Amino acid sequence: MIFQFKAAVYPKLSLEMMKHDVYLLRWIRAKNLDVQLAERDILEMVKFVRVNKIENIMEEDFGDIMDEFPYHMDIVSFKLSPTPTIHVLLNMLRPFFSESTNRALKIFGPNKTKWKPYLDARIDPNKLPEQFGGNRLDR
Repeated sequence: MIFQFKAAVYPKLSLEMMKHDVYLLRWIRAKNLDVQLAERDILEMVKFVRVNKIENIMEEDFGDIMDEFPYHMDIVSFKLSPTPTIHVLLNMLRPFFSESTNRALKIFGPNKTKWKPYLDARIDPNKLPEQFGGNRLDR
């Protein structure tokens, strides 16, 4: 499967990181092992990268934008306090989500004893802001 996909898209991939098997496999997995859908989507992404000159984005000078729009985005830019309504809404929408999306979607309330162990198991405390129980000082 990976060999068929790689043979079809490899010559068209513009960035070196796109040519790694692990990267290509992620596209196949994202499309539930449908190689044709994965091929269509990765080629659309390659076209987007080419049209928008993403390959050279690190060479772009964004100084003028940063002067006019100073904004700092962090790991967590906002904090939501879900109400019981969100749980009802989510339960109504879950049948329309894929199984993998349902497994990945987590909503926690304000009870720190419920969400803190979940974050601790997934995020290094040195990268987690103090407000979420980590050691990192916000700028």
